[in-house]
Amino acid sequence: MFEQDHALEKFETLYAKDLILSHVGDDGRYYADDFKITNFFHEKYKTLVLDNKEFIKDKHLLDVGSNMGHWGLLSYLTGASSVTRVEPRGQYVDGLNKFSKKHDLKIQAIQGIHSDIFDWGKKFDVVMLSSIITSMPDVFTFFHRLRNITRYVIIKHVSLKNVPSDMCRMKKTHNITHRASVDLRTDDYLDKKSGTQFSVNDWSSMDENGAGVTFFWFYGTEYLMELFRYFNYKVIRFERRPEIVSSDTKNLNDNHQFHDIVLEVV
Repeated sequence: MFEQDHALEKFETLYAKDLILSHVGDDGRYYADDFKITNFFHEKYKTLVLDNKEFIKDKHLLDVGSNMGHWGLLSYLTGASSVTRVEPRGQYVDGLNKFSKKHDLKIQAIQGIHSDIFDWGKKFDVVMLSSIITSMPDVFTFFHRLRNITRYVIIKHVSLKNVPSDMCRMKKTHNITHRASVDLRTDDYLDKKSGTQFSVNDWSSMDENGAGVTFFWFYGTEYLMELFRYFNYKVIRFERRPEIVSSDTKNLNDNHQFHDIVLEVV
């Protein structure tokens, strides 16, 4: 079992259910009613938020690819001055903003993708990237430009165990339901509410034009270290996360490895 703390207890008892329902409505009723902090959730909270409290407390944080906003909200409850989220799904953006207004929280969501943050003309003390860089086709350009808008970067990195340390592996998929299902050839949304760019017909046809195809990039550890050195980031932390053994993480443990990374712009 894990040790509960004040922020996590507050999240579970006061906010979690309403956060889920604000994002997905009654379709998430059973999930919201049964929500509990699992060992896997707690470990991610500890390594992503709690272990980085010194970089989060009293800071303005940007959460990129924030999904339903669990980690942004927990960062706020841990002491962040404010949290801004960027998320492609309009339903999640509207849900978070409705939730924040209801609970009077300094958290806002903006619809967009990772590269849009450079068009805002804003700077943040810290940027959080939770399992998102595998979905970025422009990772070199992104980290080059990121230096200009923040001082610290907190990364939860997921890779495949069979990727050589000094290499990157690209994986093609046709999964239209995943948050990373984007068409790299266009900036247009098929549906702004869902944030998707593919239809079921695109996915099922898999035609010669590449409709429904999307990609992931899995980076080896030395590959990432070289990237960070190239752009003059100071690596404060680069640790492999221990595996959490449970029925819902077996496939993750069998095929994936996770690293917790903190960078400082120098």
